[in-house]
Amino acid sequence: MHKMCNALNKLATAEDSRQAKSMFSSAILITGMKLLQSANVSLRVNGLAALNQLLAIKADDDLPRKLAEQRLVETIFCENSHEEVISRAKDVLAQMVYQNVFLAEHVGCVWACCVDKNEDISRAALGTLTGLLDSFPESVCRADFTLCE
Repeated sequence: MHKMCNALNKLATAEDSRQAKSMFSSAILITGMKLLQSANVSLRVNGLAALNQLLAIKADDDLPRKLAEQRLVETIFCENSHEEVISRAKDVLAQMVYQNVFLAEHVGCVWACCVDKNEDISRAALGTLTGLLDSFPESVCRADFTLCE
């Protein structure tokens, strides 16, 4: 049986490999986003860790765009936010900035979290936002407000 599996693996084409990688990436994306919506903070941290690992192994070059479409920023900062989750979000957000899918409305969402939440959450959100400022494209900085001046 083992020899048969090895033979089948050798016959797999590059397209099969891409499809498997895409399916894996989609499953982790769905799972990570579901965990981020949990009421349990440790599950949310685990969901964010799964997304960060997916980015680290470069399983899907289009992942930052998919995360934006799945409303990752809103999930982290606006819906049931927690300082631990926010403080661990910098890597995934930096990838969104790098691929130009972290937009002015996302900055506004993070900023709203800075002013509308308790002090610990506000501090974490502001720290994350300031940590990302150097990476922002000029178009984000010049949107409806002037953060970069």
